[in-house]
Amino acid sequence: ILTIGENTTNNQIWLGDGINSTGGSLFRVYKNGANQAQLLMSSAGSYGKFAASYKKDDFAGYFNAGNFKTDSTGEIPYVYKAKIGSQTAQEQGYLNGHIKKLSYYPQRLTNEQLQQLTK
Repeated sequence: ILTIGENTTNNQIWLGDGINSTGGSLFRVYKNGANQAQLLMSSAGSYGKFAASYKKDDFAGYFNAGNFKTDSTGEIPYVYKAKIGSQTAQEQGYLNGHIKKLSYYPQRLTNEQLQQLTK
């Protein structure tokens, strides 16, 4: 659904459908090619509201106000561009659907705020 990154997959933050083995909605953060956080928030084929938030050593995600995941370790990559509807820097994994609303907040939202956004 959304990738914030650079021209490679080494440094990126993305929210979208899982690739291959994950089979669900996933929030993932990579820095220098290493996985920093990976939160599987729903099963394959699930539709709903997603919210994810991040800062160093503090990652969280909600799906439909109920499925809550966290990760308490990880670095934040340097990223400089956003892609909507494409999963990677190589523009693979195109969205075949609709986005009703997409919002970006320039600070780490609280877990309670994430839950409210997904109700």
